[in-house]
Order: sequence, then C-alpha cells, then structure tokens
Amino acid sequence: MARVLEKDGHVDEPWRIKAHTKAAEGDRVWVLRQGRGPKGMFGAGRIIGAPTLGDAGNGETQMMVNVRFESFVDPKKHFLIDEDSVARVLRPQQIRAQASGYKVDDEQSAAFEKLLAKGDWTETERGRNAAWTRDELILALDLYVRFKGNPPGKGSPEIIALSRLLNQLTVTIGFGSPDFRNPNGVYMKLMNFRRFDPVYQAQGKSGLTRGNKLEEAVWNEFASDPERLSLIAEAIKANVSNLPYADLEQDEIVEAEEGRVLTRAHLTRERSRKLVEGKKQEALKALGRLACEACGFDFEAIYGERGWGFIEVHHALPVHQLLPGAKTKLADLRLLCANCHRMVHSRRPWLTIDQLRSCLAQGEINSGTAASPRRPN
Repeated sequence: MARVLEKDGHVDEPWRIKAHTKAAEGDRVWVLRQGRGPKGMFGAGRIIGAPTLGDAGNGETQMMVNVRFESFVDPKKHFLIDEDSVARVLRPQQIRAQASGYKVDDEQSAAFEKLLAKGDWTETERGRNAAWTRDELILALDLYVRFKGNPPGKGSPEIIALSRLLNQLTVTIGFGSPDFRNPNGVYMKLMNFRRFDPVYQAQGKSGLTRGNKLEEAVWNEFASDPERLSLIAEAIKANVSNLPYADLEQDEIVEAEEGRVLTRAHLTRERSRKLVEGKKQEALKALGRLACEACGFDFEAIYGERGWGFIEVHHALPVHQLLPGAKTKLADLRLLCANCHRMVHSRRPWLTIDQLRSCLAQGEINSGTAASPRRPN
C-alpha cells in the first residue's frame, strides 16, 4: 500500500491494493478489519484508473488498483461501521481472518452505503473519537450564540449545513474524513455549551455535562463578544476550501486562538516570497538596513556579510481579517528577528508588536534585578 499521512490517520493520496477479483475504474471499495480485534470498516473509496501490474509488497508481481479514499479513519480509535453491522451485511464465506480482496454484490454495497450515510462512528476498545478542534468549536459556538442558546433541531437546515461544513473542515486540516461530524453529534455539541451559559445556570439547568476543557476555553474567549465571534467564524468558513498545508508542530508555532484554519492563512501570507522580498526592499530603500522592528537586532551588523538580507516577516493584521482574495499590503507586514517572531507565536493569544515591545521593556527591567522571570504553570 502507498504511504499514508501518519497524523490523524488522514489519507490524501491513492492507496494500492491487491486486485484479487476483477476490478474497474469507479468501483466502490470497502476496507474492513476482520482478524484480531477491534473489528469493523475503517475505509471507503473508489478505484481510480485501470488495474496495472505492480509489486504486491512481498516480492511478487500481480495486478494492482489505485484507490482514492473518501472516508478513512484510524482503526485503533474508531470505525466508520462497527463489527456487528458489517457482519450482518456479509455472507459467512466473506468473513476472513487474513488479508484478502473479494466482491460484494449490489445489495451488500447499498447496505454499506446506508450504514455509512448515518455517520454514527463507533468507539473502539482502544480509544474514543477524536476531540473537537478549536476551529470546530468556534463554528459550533457561533451557531449556538446566534440562536441565543436554543439551537435548532438535529434535522434542521442549520445543523445539517454546519455538519457538512465541519466535515469539509476536518479534511482540510488533515483531521478526519468527509463524514466525520454527523448532525446528531453536532447538535449534541451545541447543547454542551449550555453548561457554561449563565442564562441556563440561573434557571437551574446545566445542559449536557459531557465535553472537554477546550469547550470551556472557547466559551470564555468568545461567547461574550458575539460580533467578534461571528467575524472569526465567517473568516474560517471563507478559508476552508482554499487553504494550503502548514505543519504547525514542526514550525513550533502555537495555534492561534482563532483556530488552525486562520493560523495557516496567516502563515501563508507572511511566507509569500513576493511579499517578503517586497517588504525587505521597502526597508532597505527607506533605512538602508534590515533591523527587527521590536528589538532592533540587525543580522548584518552582528554576522557581517553572512547576515546581509536576513530577517523574518510577520503579518500583523488580526487573523480574522485574512479573507481569500484580500490583498496583503506591505504596510500589513513587520520585520522581526527570529527570536521575536517566535515569541509572537509561542503562546495563545499571539502578541501584537506593541505587546512584544512591552515584553522586551519588562525583560530589561527584570534583567537588572535578582528576581526570576515568571513562568507559566
């Protein structure tokens, strides 16, 4: 099989599987775990292209097919369809302990499609469904606030639309599959917010009590400012379908409080080669040097010729203003040394340039005393 992104079990390229039976382009493919537990269906896709000769992975050459997965999850955590439901669809001779490929008839395929459409992901004995991301919770809270704590029903157009958006979002940020957040789960998540809502607390109601700590953090950060929440939610929606990949962990960048989608949009703007070079040329023309706008560090002054032209560029606009199609002006950018740039992104919320300068000034004061700087718990 071809490489799979390790992070979150997300598949963004074709897999190759053994074509034990006659296969054709467009055929539906289901991937099951039937051997040692946990068991169930964890992948669904379609064949792309015609079968070709290839390495089966054991030194043998045989017919292979490429499969583009539309749904794929980590079977160590959950399944698209649980073991019992799969077993009711298959015939006894189709249930096998060893890896194999076989046909399912049209009736069986229709049954699998119906089960998959329900979107009721099953927890396995090894773990639970992945927790909601900050982006998802912001979008859910925005809908909760817009309906003033009385969200529409599970089958309402609003809940269904949010479910579809979240499924698109989870694929975009490399988190889940196209049918991960079903309407029932979305509605339940909105009801989780009631336990933080003072209106319901005053009535002696608590809402759904199960949830995670991030729900409370998102509530505390955004619920009291519905206008800002709405702007951020709209910016996330606008950027979902047109977002390049950025590895936040590798870059040692803490995700912005507005979520991963807008964090990536921010990084894309400030890493544009054209914008970076334009900002550097502007500074060189005006000042004749490149110096950090927070601390004044000049790489050329310290490192000589090796440091000439070296500086990082930071996008200073609030991330919810980063809408697709909006042009970034050079005035929106700041020149920062690597240290200062890392400090901007090191914790949530990100620092403004003025806040960064204030930190530097406070650091200079502390450096002249015996007191140790305060550290987060």
